Amino acid sequence: MPAPDRQARAEADSARALEFLRQGADSFLTTKVDTLLNWGRKYSMFLYPFVTACCGMEFMSVAGPRYDLDRFGCALPRFSPRQEDLLMVVGTITHRQAPVLKKVYDQMAEPK
Repeated sequence: MPAPDRQARAEADSARALEFLRQGADSFLTTKVDTLLNWGRKYSMFLYPFVTACCGMEFMSVAGPRYDLDRFGCALPRFSPRQEDLLMVVGTITHRQAPVLKKVYDQMAEPK
């Protein structure tokens, strides 16, 4: 009669696993998924392009197939300073634009 013994052991293991998850401990799967997501966050940059005048055209070419920013982990620029890791100021900034640039920089998350 090894089958009922095996079934009882499997039920006991299931009960232990459920109790383990109920206690709030991390399971193997969520730990590995968190590790993968954190690795992706660590090795990718999110750009905020602050572009002025004709320099914007040259910046757009950087995202094109010839220079391809995507291979450096900078696939899509995000246009919200709270989601950014890197502020790229492309072009000449005048005294009139400086307060706006400072405000955008201050809205970026730490570490800047």
